[in-house]
Amino acid sequence: MRSSKDRTIQKKRVNKANKIAKTEASRKKRIANKAKREEIHAIDSSVKITIVNGIPHLHNENDDTVELVNGIYTVVEEI
Repeated sequence: MRSSKDRTIQKKRVNKANKIAKTEASRKKRIANKAKREEIHAIDSSVKITIVNGIPHLHNENDDTVELVNGIYTVVEEI
């Protein structure tokens, strides 16, 4: 049987590894979202953008969605 000290040490080791992996994934996601924002702001710098699950949403009077078509972001109106 393992002692409680061994279990505690193992638990800390696993938690630390999970935190590092989670941080790396979050960092990649933030960098990708930043690139999307910069591309959209190059088209229209006054628009407000929220990115949900990797999909950019514009905050204007219609709450339109933006899609990447042939390497160019275009506005797709939601019905």
